Amino acid sequence: MGRTVTVKSNSNQKARVRPSLFTRPTPFVIAFVLILGLCILSLQAIMAFASHEPPLRHSITIHYVLPVAAAGQSNEVTKTFHVRDGTLFTYTPESGQSHILFAGWYTCDSDNPDPETRFDTSRPITKDLVLFGWFSG
Repeated sequence: MGRTVTVKSNSNQKARVRPSLFTRPTPFVIAFVLILGLCILSLQAIMAFASHEPPLRHSITIHYVLPVAAAGQSNEVTKTFHVRDGTLFTYTPESGQSHILFAGWYTCDSDNPDPETRFDTSRPITKDLVLFGWFSG
């Protein structure tokens, strides 16, 4: 436990000196140091995660006209999707008729307001888009 030290004095008494916590750490000190280390590592991980910027989100607004509308409903459809930067847009609307097929998505150029430029669905989304769908059949 402790070590015995002889003290020079007139009497022949011996005094017991307790060891320092750092010369012989107790289980409490070991546990305290381990918990403190885990807390520091956890805080570092949280700070590293919090410093990352969230991925950009883009909105894609689609417009299309169904060839045949259901009874009492409009055949014009507008939907908005929110996608992360770099994802592919692969939504394909159903016409409700087996002989009418979806022809694809088109975008408008700044020079031409009519949707004549075919949208390439194999390219990742990098900005907000407005797409127009066409059916053939």
